[in-house]
Amino acid sequence: MSQTKLLRFYLILLITLSWFVIILLTLFPYDFFIQETLSKFSYDFLLKRTERPANIQDLVLNILLFIPFGFGCTAFLTQVLNIKIITVAKLVVAVSFILSFVIEILQLFIPTRNPTYVDLLMNTLGGVTGFLIFYIFRKYITKIFFQATAISEKLLSIPLLNVLIIIYIILASAFNVKFLEAIETWNLSNWDLDYPLVLGNEVTEDRPWNGNISQLCIANRKISELEIDRILKYENCDGIENNLIAAYQFTPKNKNYFADRQGNSPNLVEKKQQLNYPNQDSIQLGKLNWLQTQKPVTMLNEEIRDSSQFTLFIKYATLSLSQTGPARIISISKDPYNRNLTLGQWNHNLSIRIRNLITKKNGTRPEFSVANFFRDTEYHNLIITYDINNLSVYLDELTNKHIINFSPQTTLFWNLSPPFSSLIHVNKNNTRLYNFIYYIILVSPVVILIYLIMEQLITVSRN
Repeated sequence: MSQTKLLRFYLILLITLSWFVIILLTLFPYDFFIQETLSKFSYDFLLKRTERPANIQDLVLNILLFIPFGFGCTAFLTQVLNIKIITVAKLVVAVSFILSFVIEILQLFIPTRNPTYVDLLMNTLGGVTGFLIFYIFRKYITKIFFQATAISEKLLSIPLLNVLIIIYIILASAFNVKFLEAIETWNLSNWDLDYPLVLGNEVTEDRPWNGNISQLCIANRKISELEIDRILKYENCDGIENNLIAAYQFTPKNKNYFADRQGNSPNLVEKKQQLNYPNQDSIQLGKLNWLQTQKPVTMLNEEIRDSSQFTLFIKYATLSLSQTGPARIISISKDPYNRNLTLGQWNHNLSIRIRNLITKKNGTRPEFSVANFFRDTEYHNLIITYDINNLSVYLDELTNKHIINFSPQTTLFWNLSPPFSSLIHVNKNNTRLYNFIYYIILVSPVVILIYLIMEQLITVSRN
């Protein structure tokens, strides 16, 4: 392959990789709430979504992110297409601005991202900085380019490329097999045994939830869909009694509203004012009244920790669709930052925080969120199941479910996720996208090496 072709190849590769990294970092976790965002789209919403205080570190990172892209575009346009430098400068500014603008628009649909015009300016400045670096040092950089391509032309023989393909396939296969074990990081072995069970608030009294709860059941295994269907149909936990480690029923049938009918967990006690009992079939929780176990639910925590599985069933009704925090419906926790499990409401969304080896002590990154979950103030039956393979959420019917699979590919993304990531929408699309990106990354080096071999063969045949 000629030096000119090699140079073109390397510059296209640089532009592609820098573009890929920009997309990878700026749109993570690729969790687009399109319908929900469009339904409340307005000028005031736009102003609120784009508000963000200036952060020096964030500004610098936005500039650095676009420097390789601006540098690569400048080098390609000048060295390969021979476009005049003034025209190149205009093109680099335009392309950087357009790419950043598209990203900021897309970020409007990702709740965990904060698009702002400042990012747009900093990204464009990053592209311009890449242009200036090439322009100022163009003599040295051009010399380095052609020296590198000359060396590559001599080294990249067909036998060597074949050897590199074999070595890479062996290493990639070993990594892929080894990484299959990463799914074990979703186990619950780090659950704390000394956390109490709280309904309607946090222990610290600062995350109240306004709503009614009729019953709550927690089992130490992930039950089958046949059992889930039966529970949702009959609205009780009969049939899985052998696996229940906590069962509270706040109905007239239960003479002791606050006792665990399984006898495994401590009694619940009223906090603040006396509780209300709407229609005498549930308890009403709020800022001035909630329930908390007298002691830590040690057995419950231990059973779930050892099995790394659980099923939670709750019959509930929210009293407001505009609660934030998230407002704690159920929490097994020490305070707002240390928990084993929390179910909460954030406006219309269901928030689920589960402590494991990835999400750590606060149960976030990822914090799971089911969008548009709270739609009315009627009673609903909710079942959540969990094991190291997936998290499943069922509402009222077996067919109304949201599932996220903890594949090794998804696990890799969350292990390498940037610090600003937190929420993930509970559906199949995210895991499919993670798998797609993972395999694209894995296969790309082989595709590149095969391309180089084909170019070498074409050159030999022509000669």
